[in-house]
Amino acid sequence: MLDQQTLIYVRSHNGILQNMRASLVRMMAFYGFDVSWDQDDDFRFKLSFVRDNPELVGRWLKEADQNHTHIKGIIWSLRLFGLSEEAQRVYEAFIFANETYGSPVGEASLDQWRQAFVLPLCIISYGFLNFQPRFYSLKLNDGSLTPQRPQNPQN
Repeated sequence: MLDQQTLIYVRSHNGILQNMRASLVRMMAFYGFDVSWDQDDDFRFKLSFVRDNPELVGRWLKEADQNHTHIKGIIWSLRLFGLSEEAQRVYEAFIFANETYGSPVGEASLDQWRQAFVLPLCIISYGFLNFQPRFYSLKLNDGSLTPQRPQNPQN
């Protein structure tokens, strides 16, 4: 779990941010992107899509795939670590690559990526920041699942 004090530390510690950026380079290479850094600004990076490697793009250019959840996590994590510009470039790169190949990625996955990019972090990170456990059970009512709060045994 990441509390506010931890996030402040992470966002202000240059070594952690450098490790995050190094991880980003490795992950983007896995998905078929080349990352280059601006010569004038060490923290500004450029992404280019490697179009001639079907093995790399085949890992995620599908209607539904576990890698889509990982992509969402990359975008969300970059924002959480205070790397919003990188998150925007990553989001835009995946959208561009998807459109370049005829938009095979399903709408549900695209929506997850969009949410990771645009929703306020306090909503995305529910369960990590300001965590307050809430317990629900699912009850079958007339053929539909409805969340129900469990009864308090002490009442």
